Amino acid sequence: MTQNYTPINIETLILVAVWESPFVFQGSFKIIDKSRHTERFIFYRCECNKSEKTDLLEDEFSPYDYQLTHLYRVASDQTQLEFMGQLIDDALYLLKYALYVSLTEMIRNNKQYLTYIDEVALLAISKRVGAVLKEGVDIQEDKDLGFAVSMDFNPSEALGQAAVSALIV
Repeated sequence: MTQNYTPINIETLILVAVWESPFVFQGSFKIIDKSRHTERFIFYRCECNKSEKTDLLEDEFSPYDYQLTHLYRVASDQTQLEFMGQLIDDALYLLKYALYVSLTEMIRNNKQYLTYIDEVALLAISKRVGAVLKEGVDIQEDKDLGFAVSMDFNPSEALGQAAVSALIV
């Protein structure tokens, strides 16, 4: 009997990166169910127990280095954010690994652009990000905000499928 597993794509957006120990990252994961063509946003805040940026490149990935201190998704009625603190360990592992992949890509492709922003522009960006938080939908005009990396995950075992199911529900 062949198992049907759900392939997903995880796009990790890093909006905030504070490179002082402990490192702090904030952003979102866009989970795309490739078989149903649906999206789910999960917003996160994560602390990382590394002392230098280069440690992320030199050390092997360990989920114990990343603590997801805040993890929310937009409720199905789009009225509030739901805390996702009860995710199974395998789902948390997937999210932490996706963040790790994004962070290493961000460090390797370190292109710094100095951006000066006035209060009016900052308010406009805040409103657009607020719409994403409230509605849980992607806004194409904001594709230049933050740093994003996308990765596919195709589970081949029941544990992997359980992790995927926890993320797309």
